[in-house]
Amino acid sequence: MKRNTVLFGAVIAALLCVLAGCVTNLKPYDPSLPPERQSTLIINGTIFVTEFNGNTVDWNAGFFGKGEDMASAVIKIPPGRHTFTVNYRNFNRMYDYYADNISVTYKEEFKAGHTYSMNAKKLSSTVNVYIEEVEK
Repeated sequence: MKRNTVLFGAVIAALLCVLAGCVTNLKPYDPSLPPERQSTLIINGTIFVTEFNGNTVDWNAGFFGKGEDMASAVIKIPPGRHTFTVNYRNFNRMYDYYADNISVTYKEEFKAGHTYSMNAKKLSSTVNVYIEEVEK
């Protein structure tokens, strides 16, 4: 039940960001593929992707807002299995928290036409970065 609530919340948050204009659209990683043959990845604003499959990238929404209110970035990626290296930044009124060079691998294959969300959850002394499918 909790997983469904989290998924529903992620979809609603992404839709609200799109409607409110707080999503930064980035061009496709591989522009030779038509958009319908690619996967969509929504990257939470606290996450900065620095590597995609071992290649240096700069995927983030920038510092628009604080903490959970930060904007999201959207990137089109080819279907298949992928690895990411990310940095995490969370700034709020109580503290600033940083974590660098977190390796993230999605357990499943990204599928063309599907939408995924990369999120982070701060635990007591670590950060859990995870990817989940939010729309088919």
